[in-house]
Amino acid sequence: MPGTVPTSSPPCAATDFPRWAELGLDDPLRDGGIPIDGQTADVLLWALGIRGADDPVASIFRAVSTDLHSLAHLLESSARRVDAGLLLLARADGRTPTPATDDPDAPTAPPSRRNVDPAGA
Repeated sequence: MPGTVPTSSPPCAATDFPRWAELGLDDPLRDGGIPIDGQTADVLLWALGIRGADDPVASIFRAVSTDLHSLAHLLESSARRVDAGLLLLARADGRTPTPATDDPDAPTAPPSRRNVDPAGA
């Protein structure tokens, strides 16, 4: 229900996540929910890490890696769009030649008079 604070789930058994205990963290909740009753470090780890990791530090690095891969894909897609836009602008301004046709089966246009030798040779 909107506007209500979720209730916390029961924590996993203490022996399930020894690395968490080494770092003074509570075990993650089984359902992956936010640790409402957790310490600040537990809430930050929940926000920064990925679910299901055995090591809390590695979970943060894996989450960052996933985010960077997503960002790289987004930037690559955006760069392609910008490159295409720049090419089309250059064609519209006459700074880059536009191909005569994009259809290889289209009939060819007759040669322009500028290219015809006036001597007829």
